[in-house]
Amino acid sequence: MNVLMVGLEWFTLRPGGLPRYVMDFSNAWIRSGHRTKVLVRVPPDAGSLVLPHHVRGVQLASGVLATRSAWKRVFREELTSGAYDVVNSHFAYYAWGLLDEAPDVPLVTHFHGPWAYEARVESQGRMAVRREISFRIQRWIERRVYRHSDQFVVLSKAFRDALHGLYGVPEDRIHIIPGAVDVARFQFQEDTAPAKAGLRIAENRFVILTVRRLARRMGLELLLEAFAQVRASHPEAILVIVGDGALRDELWARVEALKLSNCVRLEGRVEDDLLPMYYQAADLMVVPSVSFEGFGLVTVEAMACGTPVMGTPVGGTEEILRAFRQDLLFRDVSAVAIAEGLSKAISGAIRLPGRSDVREHVLNHYTWPHVVSQVAEVFQMAIGGGAPRAERTVAFGQFM
Repeated sequence: MNVLMVGLEWFTLRPGGLPRYVMDFSNAWIRSGHRTKVLVRVPPDAGSLVLPHHVRGVQLASGVLATRSAWKRVFREELTSGAYDVVNSHFAYYAWGLLDEAPDVPLVTHFHGPWAYEARVESQGRMAVRREISFRIQRWIERRVYRHSDQFVVLSKAFRDALHGLYGVPEDRIHIIPGAVDVARFQFQEDTAPAKAGLRIAENRFVILTVRRLARRMGLELLLEAFAQVRASHPEAILVIVGDGALRDELWARVEALKLSNCVRLEGRVEDDLLPMYYQAADLMVVPSVSFEGFGLVTVEAMACGTPVMGTPVGGTEEILRAFRQDLLFRDVSAVAIAEGLSKAISGAIRLPGRSDVREHVLNHYTWPHVVSQVAEVFQMAIGGGAPRAERTVAFGQFM
């Protein structure tokens, strides 16, 4: 099967959950014997950037209409040069330009989150009027792409509910297929000592790790508040935060205000090759999200390395942990609940699962061959039941 995929940006240029998924999924798709071309945005100053042979970078001018025009041109070129069985969108804004270019090619949308709603949360500092205008434009673009999609893939029940509730997509077109992890790269490590030594962390320290984009919905402010409470009774604990984003300066100011600068490491973005070492060094991974957590690839990445994970009962994190060990979920989304859970984990009041058991759960549920076979079935459904694009919206639910 030959699939034209539309991503966001390539992972090596912009680390994050969506780029990671597209990179790993497209690689696994090719390993399974299928073909693909992945279209992603690259910055105007990319220069001699080298991308994998199956990836095409698209340079975009600023502005909504200019972006759509650029994508229309690229789609036209690709559809002329190759016979694609399916178009697979992973980001509605960039897929918007294909709607008039491939009326007879089935469109399957991977819904990685409510883009307009997430953007509205992240833009709290902007003027209310500008924020609302941006929200309405983004939601209109999403709705238009979704109305023209034959089938949908989501990574969790939480995002199935969001896709149905916020955008009116019929549930019988939505297929829940959890994400996966490259278990060969995120390798199991029973003993944390070698990785701690590699990161210059004393072996006797209890390492709490979180790997997050430094954004408002990730709950990092709550985690810092909780950790300040934990340190009072557990001075051996340290917190390592991996990731970068708009809140970096604000978070460090909070670290200093809480007098935690000697026990919190704000690592920023780390090289992808080093990320497994951080997971392997951690005694506990924490996912403190407050909203819009569709799956959380970092959760299964950490678990693939054998690291237990605790998280807030939000979205995909709740689904992953509830299916493994329900007591690894904090009782609610608050600093008090996070502090309570962390203290129990450090003291042994909650008996953390063995690292080999954590790894085994990933091997049984979150590997790419399993995901590829399920997504291929959805593609086949779209090929077999796809109607011309002008007819696809007839049976579509009322948008909210």
